[in-house]
Amino acid sequence: MWPFTRKHRRPTASNDSPHTILGRVKTLLKANIHAMLDEAEDPEKMLDQLVRNYTAGIADARNAVQETISGVRLIEAQQDKDEKAVEEWSAKAELAAKRAKQAQKHGDEAGSAKAEKLAMTALKKQMAAQQRVESRVESLVAQNDMIEGLKDGLVAMDDRLDELKNNRAELLARVRLAETQETVADAVGQINAGDPTSAMAQLEDKVMRTEARAQGKLEVAGSSMESRFDALESDIAHAEATERLDALMGRDAPKEVEG
Repeated sequence: MWPFTRKHRRPTASNDSPHTILGRVKTLLKANIHAMLDEAEDPEKMLDQLVRNYTAGIADARNAVQETISGVRLIEAQQDKDEKAVEEWSAKAELAAKRAKQAQKHGDEAGSAKAEKLAMTALKKQMAAQQRVESRVESLVAQNDMIEGLKDGLVAMDDRLDELKNNRAELLARVRLAETQETVADAVGQINAGDPTSAMAQLEDKVMRTEARAQGKLEVAGSSMESRFDALESDIAHAEATERLDALMGRDAPKEVEG
């Protein structure tokens, strides 16, 4: 039932790969808190444990982000160094080749051969540096993508933890209320066990509990509905501003098509 109970302290994030940390973050984010509350023997302890696990998960994810960024920045620094080396060795090869041509032009075969040898050495070093640069490109892209994924997961976990802390009292109240309703329903069922109208009474009780749950969901969803109205008001304000701008610019407002 509870997949995140920690009987022993796990190794620190430095011992876990970024993939492992990212997988753990996704597992926590996918956790169905309401389903877990329904199954928990002690919802309050379960919520407290969940808060602790989220807090530990965020710390692990933050360490993983920091360590991954540090490693990637070192690779990027080496990439910059090799890119400069490519340019430097290319320039040296061109200079040595130029000297070889000049020596050959003046009949200095020994000087020409020496300059060509230097040009060959420079070209080999240039090619080696170029190969290192090209071999890192895909790895750096993948590493930076991983960093972004860890950052996104960290932000999502921070938001989820804040939500969990803010709604802790409400979630517990809903659980306690549901337990009370269930107890009352059981008691009413026992009282009406021999009453031919007990089936109707149980149906009415079920309807009332369903209505209560629906009302609870509507209240929780109220905040999101307010944000939608805010967005609508913003759209209306934008449309009005657009009309005023058209008027200032001397543009005719688009005519409404008659139906």
